[in-house]
Amino acid sequence: MVIIDIMVVALGFVLRLLVGGAINHIVLFPWILICTFLLAIFLALIKRRQELLKIESIHPEQVTRKTLQGYNVSLLDQMISIATATTLISYIMYALSPDVQLKFHTTKLFYTVPFVIFGIFRYLFLSYAKGEGESPSEIIYTDLPFTLNLILWVSVFILLVKH
Repeated sequence: MVIIDIMVVALGFVLRLLVGGAINHIVLFPWILICTFLLAIFLALIKRRQELLKIESIHPEQVTRKTLQGYNVSLLDQMISIATATTLISYIMYALSPDVQLKFHTTKLFYTVPFVIFGIFRYLFLSYAKGEGESPSEIIYTDLPFTLNLILWVSVFILLVKH
């Protein structure tokens, strides 16, 4: 159930992307679907880790989600490591994909990779060193380095696509 729990969450994000693409008549390339799936797994694993740590430190007997009973921090840390690596690799593959380069009329999307690496590593830092990460939207709105990085990533992406 532990693995199915995380995969269902991630598939939900992919389905939203597919529906949005269909409604707006946008062709979605496989790498963006894979990136979305893996990023959602990454975020869900960190969310579960933070929930588990919070519950263990306050009231270990009051597990709020039944699936949390199947998790342990060591397993989550290993899964997060794998999700981190695969998410980064899938984004690099997306940026280097000939189909994506053709669609956006640029071969320079690889310049956005450092921003993605910083964003993921910053999120890991906030989760592991600061005990945050249970709410991705809260980090986007409250962590200035993360927010600035996101703005820079979007800006660079737009600049590369426009030229």
